[in-house]
Amino acid sequence: AWIDNKMAFSKAKITEIVAQFKAELDIDFQVKVDSLLERKVSATITENNPELLLQALGEIYNLDVKKINKSTYLLE
Repeated sequence: AWIDNKMAFSKAKITEIVAQFKAELDIDFQVKVDSLLERKVSATITENNPELLLQALGEIYNLDVKKINKSTYLLE
């Protein structure tokens, strides 16, 4: 996936996705519900559009995803 500028997740915990976004894209998250971090996701996204995955997480888990600033999102 990295060859095509994509990030692929297979049954990855949200905590792992958050860590990868921070390391590779310098995007940080504030999570209001700790149990959310243990939920799992399978997805492939383009690296230049992580908002697609955030929107999907919001839909799947009935979350509000808010952009706080250029590189920080709130999941609640």
